[in-house]
Amino acid sequence: MAAVPPERPLLFLYEPGWAIGGTEAADPVHAGHVLRALQDVAAGHHARFVYGGAIVPGVYTRLRNEADWDGVALGRAAQDPLLLTEALDELTTPQ
Repeated sequence: MAAVPPERPLLFLYEPGWAIGGTEAADPVHAGHVLRALQDVAAGHHARFVYGGAIVPGVYTRLRNEADWDGVALGRAAQDPLLLTEALDELTTPQ
């Protein structure tokens, strides 16, 4: 991280390789451990952290119950109008 000036904003997207194209998101505890490790790496920088990987309605809430994610990256759910609407409703519901 020394090569990135601290004033430059960063965005981290964590998507487990096995979740790409899969039907199961990461266990929230596992994802929380990864998030905290990424936060440690990015200490001193303005950084945001999003999770990707098998995002369907309910995943963001489960992840947020374990760790302070900034959001999710919608893949397949963004292609289905009903899933997209439900996922966006979940993202905009106060925690």
